[in-house]
Amino acid sequence: MTLRIEHAIHDYDQWKAAFDSANATDAFTQFRESRAPAGTHGCIDILGPHSPSAGMTWWNGLPSPTHIAARRMSLRRLVAPGALALVIALSVSACGGASNAASQVDGVGAEFGAKALSACAVAQESKDGWSSFPVPGFNPFKPDGSQLPEVGVWLEGEVAPTWDAWLADLRALGQPPTGRGAWTEVLTLVETLGNLNAAQVQAAKDGDTGAFAAATNANNDLQPEFERVAAAASVEKCADVHGG
Repeated sequence: MTLRIEHAIHDYDQWKAAFDSANATDAFTQFRESRAPAGTHGCIDILGPHSPSAGMTWWNGLPSPTHIAARRMSLRRLVAPGALALVIALSVSACGGASNAASQVDGVGAEFGAKALSACAVAQESKDGWSSFPVPGFNPFKPDGSQLPEVGVWLEGEVAPTWDAWLADLRALGQPPTGRGAWTEVLTLVETLGNLNAAQVQAAKDGDTGAFAAATNANNDLQPEFERVAAAASVEKCADVHGG
């Protein structure tokens, strides 16, 4: 463990220097590819930017104009002297060598997984059919109260039916033969997604900009967790429905 921490401290110094001279994603990528031991990238990923889909969406798959600044602030809070070194050391130690737990399980099984992916593909098709967002330039993190009524109508008419049908289709599959814990987490996240959309709709009706922004932030934070549980269940593409 001592040797791991020493290496992590060295890596931390190099990552922080790279961060100060480049953008956060480039700095993280440099660390991930050149410093993390082979086979532990999945564990190191918890420390920095996740997938492009997670990094480039703010809610319901729409691009955020404030994403880069927010991600920089998050990473600067993470890159604290000493703390990062310990987290890296513990993460690599826990993940152990060239494989991680996710690669050692079959998730929900091939047959059940295929059915789940089919249901997710239907949801993606429904999402692709949404009408254009009606308020160009709308910032969901700092919403304009005068724009909320139109936004709420769109969320209720376009987004809510997709999320509700997606959850119903996944529940209709029943329980998988394996990976039931991960599958339960998938269902919980899809249900949470629908609930947060409903919260945005209600906030829009009430003209409550604070509640709308809070639901937006919670929605935005779901994607990394979606990716984690979808991978654990071996239905990775399902995470793209929210993040893509």
